[in-house]
Amino acid sequence: HILASTCPLLFPHSPADCRAEIFPANSSYEIQPTDSKTGSHVTWLEINPYKGGAGTIHCTLYAAPNHTNTPRYAVIRVNSATNYIDFKVKQNAMPSGGADDPTPGVGEE
Repeated sequence: HILASTCPLLFPHSPADCRAEIFPANSSYEIQPTDSKTGSHVTWLEINPYKGGAGTIHCTLYAAPNHTNTPRYAVIRVNSATNYIDFKVKQNAMPSGGADDPTPGVGEE
């Protein structure tokens, strides 16, 4: 089974990263970020490492700046040979004033 630790997957519009620990993977795994609406691969979200062998998975997620006035949404799927788990990700839009919002809201869609 794949179980995940808690990690708030809500990013401000500026560059940010989040560290996650997922355990245990009984076999090799691969992590794929996709657009939650289109299912296509997203380029604004980077995961390192995105694949590996059995055992505890330690990865870092990095969100590139969002210079638009629209939030971005993605789904991160962690696949193993026997199962998967999905995480929803939201990156806030740039605030209307152009500065970071120091208190981002809860990641609702």
